[in-house]
Amino acid sequence: MKVRMVEHREGAWNEDGEWRSFAPVGAVMEVNDAMGADLCAQGAAVPVTEERKAETRPAPDTAEKRAAAKK
Repeated sequence: MKVRMVEHREGAWNEDGEWRSFAPVGAVMEVNDAMGADLCAQGAAVPVTEERKAETRPAPDTAEKRAAAKK
């Protein structure tokens, strides 16, 4: 689970045999689902949804002007 830290946390925890430290405020970190749920429930982090790339298109009038200019 990806979470974005919204509260400063010090220390470390053991996840799957590896000691991990908390990310700084504003940073995104990936944790197991249980840890992510705990951090979010405590108000220390918020879940991060998949970031989708925004589709960009020219405004309709711009496309029409380009078409007219090509004629």
